[in-house]
Amino acid sequence: MSKCIICGEATSQPIAAAFEHFHLYAPGQWKYWRGNINTFGFWSGLGGSIGLTFPIYNTLRHWKHRKSRLVIP
Repeated sequence: MSKCIICGEATSQPIAAAFEHFHLYAPGQWKYWRGNINTFGFWSGLGGSIGLTFPIYNTLRHWKHRKSRLVIP
């Protein structure tokens, strides 16, 4: 099992996993915008929603934290 060269997550296809971090647009995320903005406030919700919808923005903005993962049991 290999690791993603961007985040270090275990994967069987490291190059494909790396390209997922640089996708321009992730479809299906628009439905969360209103809820994120209502829950976390305008600026924090907007920033989070943009990060979910545009993975390349999220990867570049949080580059120094790319190997950190939030694990929810």
